[in-house]
Amino acid sequence: MSHKLQTLARHPGRFSLTVDEWNSGNNYDFLAVALHYFDVSFRLVDVAIGFEVLNKNISYTGEALIKSLDDVLTQYDIRSRIISITRDNAGPMNALLDIFAKERNKNVGETDLGFSGDIRCVRHVFTLVTEAFLSFTFFKTKKTKKFETILQKAQEDHPTLCELLPKLRSLPGVIRSILNGIRHNHFLKNNFQKLVQERNSSEEDDTVRNRNMGPETLLKDNETRWLSTLRMLERFIYFREQITVLLILAENVKVSKRLKLEAYTIEDDEWKYLETICKVLKIFEAPTKMLQGSNYVTLNNTIPVVSDILQKLGVLKDGGLSSSNHLLQLGLESAFDKLREYYPIHKDEIGPIKNLYLATVLDPRLKIAALQDCGISDSAITNVEEYFHEVYSVYKANIDERNTRPELVGARRIGQSAFRVGSTNNDLLGNLFARRNRPESSSDEVKRFLSEEQQDTIFDFYAARRNTFPVISQMAREFLAIPAMSASSERIFSKVGDMVTRKRNRLQPGTIKMLAILKARDLVVDEESTVCDVAEGAKLTSDNIIDKENEKQDEDGELEAITIEDSDTSEDDDEALVTVFIPEN
Repeated sequence: MSHKLQTLARHPGRFSLTVDEWNSGNNYDFLAVALHYFDVSFRLVDVAIGFEVLNKNISYTGEALIKSLDDVLTQYDIRSRIISITRDNAGPMNALLDIFAKERNKNVGETDLGFSGDIRCVRHVFTLVTEAFLSFTFFKTKKTKKFETILQKAQEDHPTLCELLPKLRSLPGVIRSILNGIRHNHFLKNNFQKLVQERNSSEEDDTVRNRNMGPETLLKDNETRWLSTLRMLERFIYFREQITVLLILAENVKVSKRLKLEAYTIEDDEWKYLETICKVLKIFEAPTKMLQGSNYVTLNNTIPVVSDILQKLGVLKDGGLSSSNHLLQLGLESAFDKLREYYPIHKDEIGPIKNLYLATVLDPRLKIAALQDCGISDSAITNVEEYFHEVYSVYKANIDERNTRPELVGARRIGQSAFRVGSTNNDLLGNLFARRNRPESSSDEVKRFLSEEQQDTIFDFYAARRNTFPVISQMAREFLAIPAMSASSERIFSKVGDMVTRKRNRLQPGTIKMLAILKARDLVVDEESTVCDVAEGAKLTSDNIIDKENEKQDEDGELEAITIEDSDTSEDDDEALVTVFIPEN
């Protein structure tokens, strides 16, 4: 702890947080807190600093969350140095941010920006947006009077829906009953396995067959995860031919085999309808994976990505895709409106998302031209430029003040790992924006920055011009460290969830907290680790912990694989032992 405190105390800038809540197997709620910042070598650091117990079997409030968060920030002495908090959309989190901002913004001086960094987690927003769409397909259950009123009015305005609505309402249940049947009924399971094997052996060329070998299982969705619904439908469509044959077989023996499927046929128009649902959900897949990273910058891409999604939803919404199904039209409109509710890029007022705009402009590949390409209004762009100047003035005043203190003066080398972004993300951004010619350089730093030629990577720009743009480089160091998603804090839950299971539910909150922090910092070594692994783990210290995870957060883990074997594998009852290495302080 003392080493980490010293490290954070030496850091010259401010920090970003990601926070999220989790319920353990023993009914305790926890608040996970992860810290994000660029170190002096421009390496992006992502480290867990808190895993605080809330209540047991009691709903918690914003006041409870702020107390837990305050305890963590006070422990590390960084409460006044928080630039942003990326979080979900739950009510207690809303209250937490309101309280935090109110307290933080008391007596803000000329050289203090205060706190305006309430960042809604993109993944949580995308979940709300896709749920708004899926509600009108009935893959997401929504039982409210308002929703039923909308359906009733839709039937009155479009009489053809009266016959179509019951069919569409029952389709998700039909699909899930088929999946359950294949999982639990031996007749369906064995015949499905046989059909899949026949398909895989139908290719005459073994080389072609091996290269094209696809999945051999179906997947059942978790209704709270839109990506799992997409995976379920993609796999279901992939096995369309086998499922069609299987349903014909099932129809002939449904009485003798005691099959209880909700339907034994899926019509061509229903298959096409499922493909349309997949087409809509696929719009969100690549952006979700792109923005969930924690070892490369993400907030800068949020506005361009949201603009691209809105454009694609608009094309589907206005392009006659749903002309034969008004419910699809309503779903697309609902998703479109929900996304603009959280990211009002169509408005001149930038307040709620001004830091997202700022991060975009700080990206030398994007700058103001990106906002123009996104269709942002001239008035909004003017507001963004004014906010850029406002932030610049505060940072310049801080740097001028710091330069009068000899212990803080000195150039620092920028490391190459800072703003490195994967090729996949570069390809995605490349499809969003074209290069533009820039006007000639102006005299002051801001104008010169905005007029610089675009660079292929963020790092190349700031590495070459960190002395030319000393103030803007410091702005970039802090605002580009803000995560677009709370994936880092959520990842802590995933790691500790492997240890705190429903069967291993007697661990005390303090023990769970310790294990969570150590696991998140890679200081917990499984029993099966080799001697080399153990030795390597012992070398880790809290000064040099940087998240090394693969950034592809596999949400497929939420899916339930439907095996085609005769029996399901039972869960091992034995508890895995862990070895904890605590670095010497």
